[in-house]
Amino acid sequence: MNPQRLRLALRIHHGPKRWIYLPYALLLAGAFLFGLGSEAYISQLWTYLALLPVFLIQLVWPTFVGWRVAFGGWFALFFVYDVCTGVPLGALGFLWAIGLLVPLYIFRPRESDLRRVDGEAPARQ
Repeated sequence: MNPQRLRLALRIHHGPKRWIYLPYALLLAGAFLFGLGSEAYISQLWTYLALLPVFLIQLVWPTFVGWRVAFGGWFALFFVYDVCTGVPLGALGFLWAIGLLVPLYIFRPRESDLRRVDGEAPARQ
């Protein structure tokens, strides 16, 4: 990988797009606390607890690499894990696993956003 691209991918980009992570962090924290209140075991709630720090870190220090971890982590933990364990995906399960990825994808950091933060003009294509 080009060192310039790696530096841009790890560059913190503050802006309005970072607030997309707040509903995910609140949703994960709420689901975790609801599970604890319902006397579920921690082993049943690990998926919520595993992703919560990723979304909180992205809220404070958003990077392109962190977005990829958040996006891939949500997909892996809620879709791939459910499919591999044999959990039947109904409409609600599909919306939970895949439907909530749509806002993350729409508000993803783009290379032009990263270059604007770095002080460079975005490349024209």
